Amino acid sequence: MYVMGIDSGSTSTDAVIMDKGQKIVASAVVRTGAALYALDKVERFSD
Repeated sequence: MYVMGIDSGSTSTDAVIMDKGQKIVASAVVRTGAALYALDKVERFSD
């Protein structure tokens, strides 16, 4: 049996898959871009 955990935040979404012995067998981090969009807006207003 495998278990997957996901943490979705404003800057990244992290995922991990563990086996029944709680050993991590796979993981991934994907940037969500929410903070990048906000930063782009701040930079535009400062021009």
